[in-house]
Amino acid sequence: MNGVEPRTTGMTNVSRQPFVIGVCGGAASGKHTVCDMIIEQLRDQRVVLVNQDAFYHNLSTEELSRVREYNFDHPDAFDTEKLLSSMEKLNHGEAVDIPKYDYKSNMNYVLPSRRVNPADVILLEGILVFHDSRIRELMNMKIFVDTDPDVRLARRIRRDTNEKGRDIGVVLDQVNDDKFTRILCSCQDAEERNKKSFLLCLILGGK
Repeated sequence: MNGVEPRTTGMTNVSRQPFVIGVCGGAASGKHTVCDMIIEQLRDQRVVLVNQDAFYHNLSTEELSRVREYNFDHPDAFDTEKLLSSMEKLNHGEAVDIPKYDYKSNMNYVLPSRRVNPADVILLEGILVFHDSRIRELMNMKIFVDTDPDVRLARRIRRDTNEKGRDIGVVLDQVNDDKFTRILCSCQDAEERNKKSFLLCLILGGK
């Protein structure tokens, strides 16, 4: 669903606080598919989607030189303070400008930002949206999408090459590299902690 604008109206104010749904899960677990399903079911409501991916930090020159080793699945990879500020503004009926992260340059100022207006329902999706307690407290419902790791890996290779413009060699190097194996282990640990925060678990692709 990357690059697809969420459904919004031109309204910039709502009379009541929105219903916030957090959708979490590992990389390529099917979070976007779940969000699509929710949006379709709530087509009579004003619904907006906020992607945690939009809040990746810009990489420094040093980090860019070692981008194959950079862990995009770690909490420190995200500007959580900016995400929290944007969610709080939406929760109080204020429109916000959400950055668009460019995966080729690893910067969030290359592409124009996206204006998101207040809505009845806010979908917040990402691999670590349950990590920060302050963001969890804004959620009225939490959904964890649990998908078989092998299915996720196949999807991730396809996605990273087709949608994020990454070279297949880079993706395969990350998959086969011992450092990446350690990264996956640390991410799986974070995923297990995330599971303890959900209210509803959807299992996609078997396990």
